[in-house]
Amino acid sequence: MYRHERIVFNLIHTLDLKYSLSEDQFIGSQFFMSCIIEKKYGFLEAVCGAGKTEMLYQGFLNGLNSGMKICFAIPRKQIVIQIKNRLQSVFPKTIVKAIHGDSKDDDGAHIIVSTIQQLIHYYHEFDILVIDEVDAFPLEGNVMYHRFIRKAIKEDGILFLMSATKIKSLNLYLEEYSMRVCSLYRKFHNVAQDLPINKHVRGLYRKFYQGIIPKSVLTILREWIENGSRIFVFVPTIKLADVVFQALHKVFPESGKITSLTEYKEQLINQFDKNQIKILVTTSVLERGVTFSKLNVMVLYADHRIYTEEMLIQIAGRVGRKKESPSGEILFISENISEEIVRSIESINFKNRMAGF
Repeated sequence: MYRHERIVFNLIHTLDLKYSLSEDQFIGSQFFMSCIIEKKYGFLEAVCGAGKTEMLYQGFLNGLNSGMKICFAIPRKQIVIQIKNRLQSVFPKTIVKAIHGDSKDDDGAHIIVSTIQQLIHYYHEFDILVIDEVDAFPLEGNVMYHRFIRKAIKEDGILFLMSATKIKSLNLYLEEYSMRVCSLYRKFHNVAQDLPINKHVRGLYRKFYQGIIPKSVLTILREWIENGSRIFVFVPTIKLADVVFQALHKVFPESGKITSLTEYKEQLINQFDKNQIKILVTTSVLERGVTFSKLNVMVLYADHRIYTEEMLIQIAGRVGRKKESPSGEILFISENISEEIVRSIESINFKNRMAGF
C-alpha cells in the first residue's frame, strides 16, 4: 500500500500546445476550469472524437501552478500509457507517470495517469481526479472501484467524470454529488458523427463456424481494402473471435486478432497502425480509446446480448477521429435487429441534430 507522503516539488509548469482548440473544446475547457475554481464536481458528456483530453489541458496547467496533485484515471492499461505520453508531450516540464499493474513508480509525479484498480493505493491524495470512460468495464457498476475513487480524492478535491455515453445508473451518481453537467455534440473537426447501417445476414453463425465468410460480408471487406481502409471487425466473444479470424485469415492473410487473452497487444496494434495488418478481429478490448486514420468498422453479431446501446455507440465512434480522414463506414451485421441497435443509431442521429448537422 502507498500510504507514505509523496514528495512533489513545485515548479513553473508550461503548456506546449501547437494547435488551437475548437469552439466546443473551448467550451469544455472552460467548464472544467469553472469546476476547479469553484470546487464543484463535474461530468463532461462529449461525443466520440470531440477531443475530451485536450479540454483538460488548461485546467491541469492552472492546477499544477497552484500546487495541486492531479490524477487522470481510466479503466484500461493500454489507454493509460497513451494518455501518459500525450500529457508528457504537452507538459514538457511536468513529471507525468503511468501507474498500472506493471508500473508502480509514482515518485515526484505532478500528474499520475492510472488504471482504476491502482487507485486503491491512494488515500486523500488528489486535488483533481479525472475519471475518463466512467461507464466502461470494469468500472461501470463496480461498487468497490467507486470506493477507491472516493478514497483517493481529497475531502475538498474535485472529481471530474468524462464519457461519450451516459448510462442510466450514472444519473444516480450525478445526483449524489450534485454534479454539474456539460454536453457537447460535435467532433473536434466539426464533422457529423458517421451513422451506422444495420445489415441483415442469414446464417451468420452457421457459415462462420463452417469456415465460410458470407458473400455480402466478403464483398464489403474486399471493397474496403481496395479503397485503402483499415478495418476493425468486432465480435462479441473470444470464441467467436477465434472462429471469425480463422475464416478471414484464409482469404485475407494480412489479418490479425486481438482479445483480452492476446499477449502482445501493443505489437499487434503497432502493426495495424503501420498497415502491416489490414483487418483486425477484436472483442470489446478496442471499443474505446484507440484512434486510427482511414478506419472502417464492422460489428458481427451486432444483435448479441453483450452489445448495449452504449457499447455500439462507442464502437461506432472509432471511425472519423482524424482530421485528415474525418469520416468512415460503420456496419452492424446481424441476423436479427435488436432494441440496442435501434437505440444506438437513434442516439447518434439525435446528437447530430443537436450539433446542427
